[in-house]
Amino acid sequence: MPGTGLARRVIYWRDVLHEGPVPEAAPAELRRIRVSYLTGRYSAERAEAIRQFTERDQALEANRDGEYVLWFEADLCDQLQIAEIFARPAGLGVAAGRITLICIGEHPGIARFGGLGGWPPGSCASCRTRTRARG
Repeated sequence: MPGTGLARRVIYWRDVLHEGPVPEAAPAELRRIRVSYLTGRYSAERAEAIRQFTERDQALEANRDGEYVLWFEADLCDQLQIAEIFARPAGLGVAAGRITLICIGEHPGIARFGGLGGWPPGSCASCRTRTRARG
């Protein structure tokens, strides 16, 4: 996504929600719980994890008057992240019409699609154009 010109800002949602606790909680509390779990389970640095999670949450809140375009893959990890993210703008009063979901499970010309990172240059732009034309 960076360098494609499709977004002013790209936020990475780095959380493996299919592992560890994910209780119903306010964003700040959930962030604390997830960072504690992830830094305890993996070799992630706590301060950096807190910074990344705080930055992504603040970006969602700061953009409440803008457009959200969510680019995800069709795997379990990404589907759980989509569910978490969809709850956030709703809680901020963001109208559903300002949220676009692009969920990719395959791409023409790629026999074994392994994710967005494996796309050839220019593929992101063509996908968004096709999605907008349909929607």
